Amino acid sequence: MRMKCVRKSLSGMTLIEIVCATAVLSMVVSVTLVRGNLKAKADRVHCIANLKETGLAFRQFANDNADFFPTQVPESMGGARDAANDGNLEKVFQVLADYALKPDQVVCPSDSRRPGMDVGEVSESHLSYFVNTEARRYAAKSPLMGDRNLIVGGGDGRKAELISGTFRLGAEQRELKWSSTMHCERGNIALADGSVQQVKTPQLPGILSPPDSMAGRFLFPQ
Repeated sequence: MRMKCVRKSLSGMTLIEIVCATAVLSMVVSVTLVRGNLKAKADRVHCIANLKETGLAFRQFANDNADFFPTQVPESMGGARDAANDGNLEKVFQVLADYALKPDQVVCPSDSRRPGMDVGEVSESHLSYFVNTEARRYAAKSPLMGDRNLIVGGGDGRKAELISGTFRLGAEQRELKWSSTMHCERGNIALADGSVQQVKTPQLPGILSPPDSMAGRFLFPQ
């Protein structure tokens, strides 16, 4: 009687192959992380540039209107005060169309939103930034604009929600924080003097309500 010999095929990986595969995987992960970090940094820089350019348009408007920003000038005189009082944020940016403001300068590159075709006809869905209607030209550290990804709540069992529409600072300001949707839980805020601050969550109360500023009334994109 013949006995059949059965050979078992070795399908496992050798130690060298495992080491090589691990090295390649580590390299891919490292490159991916580096690219992600570089893009996030580039987006933050781009966003700061957007806020500076838009802030310049606000100040140029003020130069032509007795140092008042659009939210303090009535619509009959070319401003957006009436619309801002009604919570209409898009009108505040629309009146800046004559000051070389471009549609892509009112959208953060980290935002999922896309620019409109014309600032003069922009809608809130084409905006990434909130505006403080109480910002004053003479109050240098008064917050003027900032990234829209602010959430409030989360305390006392309440659900944290992204802010939209009109928001006034009050007791809730201690519950303000940046969402993770833009800038890795950080954000940028432009001041009335033209500077832009990169702000972490603990810094928000001091930036949004500085000593020389009036009580804030903020309009956020819907």
